[in-house]
Amino acid sequence: MADLARVNPSLVATPGLTAGRAYPVFAIRGQSQQEFTLLADPSVPVYIGEVVAARTQGVNGAIFDVAAVEVLRGPQGTLFGRNSTGGAIVIRPNKPVDHFEAEAGVTVGSRNMVNVDAMINVPLSDQLQLRVAGSSKKDDGYVYDEILRHNVNDTNQIAGRVSLRFANESGLESITSYDYF
Repeated sequence: MADLARVNPSLVATPGLTAGRAYPVFAIRGQSQQEFTLLADPSVPVYIGEVVAARTQGVNGAIFDVAAVEVLRGPQGTLFGRNSTGGAIVIRPNKPVDHFEAEAGVTVGSRNMVNVDAMINVPLSDQLQLRVAGSSKKDDGYVYDEILRHNVNDTNQIAGRVSLRFANESGLESITSYDYF
C-alpha cells in the first residue's frame, strides 16, 4: 500500500507510529488522522470492495487478486456514506467469473523470503461462481535486536479471500465475500 504514493501525487503513505508497517497512515492533500484510538475514524479510509475497513490494521494483506486500486480525492461521504474528509482508497478485488481459471506465483529472495500468491475460479453452475484466492508472505527481516535475540522486522503474513457470485438472467447479481488476514 505504501507504493501507491509513488504513482499518485496527492497521496502520502507512512508507517503508523505504534504498529509500523502493519498500520499505515494515509493522507490526501494534507488530510490525515493522527489519533490512533479505537474511536477515531481515519480521514482517508480504505474500502475493500464496497465495504469500509474501519481501521487500517492489516490492510497490506488485502493486496492480492486485485482488479483495481482507486485513490479518490476530497470528501467522499456522499458516495460511501462514511465520514471521509480527505478522500478514500478503494481496493477492488477480482470478482468470480463464469469460466474456470487458476494461477499461482512464487517469489523467493534473500533473508529466507518466500511469497506465494494463488487463485482458483470455479463456475459451480450457470448462475453460481466461486473464487478462492490467497497470499502468504514470509521473511527473516534485516534488523536484529541483540537484547531480544531475534529479528524485529520479520514478516509472517497469511491472507485469504473466498467470493461467491450469484447472477441470474434478469440482471440480479449478488457477491458474498469473506476476507481473512
